[in-house]
Amino acid sequence: MSRNPRVWLAVAQNGIGALVAGGIALGLGIGHPYWAVVSLVAVIPPPHGPNSAGRAIERIVGTAIGVGAAALLLLPNPSDGVLIAAIGVCQFVTELLVGWFYAAALVFITPLALSVSELGRAGSVGPLLGDRLVETVLGAGIGLLLVIAGRRLVRDDRAAA
Repeated sequence: MSRNPRVWLAVAQNGIGALVAGGIALGLGIGHPYWAVVSLVAVIPPPHGPNSAGRAIERIVGTAIGVGAAALLLLPNPSDGVLIAAIGVCQFVTELLVGWFYAAALVFITPLALSVSELGRAGSVGPLLGDRLVETVLGAGIGLLLVIAGRRLVRDDRAAA
């Protein structure tokens, strides 16, 4: 059993955060509540990583811009061939950016994920775009609050570096 308080902080942040983000998303009746949980988990720092709020902010900003890009792609109701080509381009650019600049990668991850979702469904794309934005802000926002609270609970010598 670990005696490192940062390990237990990460466990608590992920567990409590996932329950809260998922519970709120379910309570609001949003169409994809798991997106809130995924956004939360994506912004909680690992036990030995810097306790930084930057990833949550990058998640929100990158996804917001990505939702705009996805709207430009999906609202004209493109053919499956166009969607498949866009998925390939988004995947390629995501792989180039994800290790370098997370927010920029999310500009391509978001249309990639939404295009894949759109391939298998018929209906209005507007709710899909709205769900992605609302649930990302919900999950990343809760993650941001937990990161800030975690700074007060467990000293992080690397946060200042």
